[in-house]
Amino acid sequence: EIGPYQILRPLGSDYSGVLYKALHPQTGNTVALRLLSAEALQSTEDFDQWMSAGKAAIELNHPNLQRILFMGYDGGRAYLVMEFVESKSIRQRLQEQGRIPALEALEIMIQTGDALAYGQARNIIHGDLRPNHILIGFDGRVRLSGLGIPKHLLKDLHLMAGTPGS
Repeated sequence: EIGPYQILRPLGSDYSGVLYKALHPQTGNTVALRLLSAEALQSTEDFDQWMSAGKAAIELNHPNLQRILFMGYDGGRAYLVMEFVESKSIRQRLQEQGRIPALEALEIMIQTGDALAYGQARNIIHGDLRPNHILIGFDGRVRLSGLGIPKHLLKDLHLMAGTPGS
């Protein structure tokens, strides 16, 4: 358990921590829960930046964004609760198929662009756009994950830097 959430299974991990499928037992809602790694939050400044980015991201509501629902701190561990999307990332699709048909790729980019433009209009950028962060829902709708860096935090992006091509 992390906070009030029951961990169901791991979904993956990267530099920022481990992503789990989790359940809120009181509401019955299934969520994606990211437990942040110690490496991602090495200082008070890192934690403050994470809190600022999370607060900004919670305010975002767009059909092509994976919603941020809650940020918490439990037993010395920071975590982020997000909408759970039954999906595959662009990276997974490319690994499985080798390529995505042109018209489908265009639709994916249009929906991704809509999400990025929505954030930009609110002074929020992505900062780590890569194939893992573009999710194609089993319902066909694209959702961009990881949007939420307020422009005033751009002076120090070491917390958000990803691995090219991942």
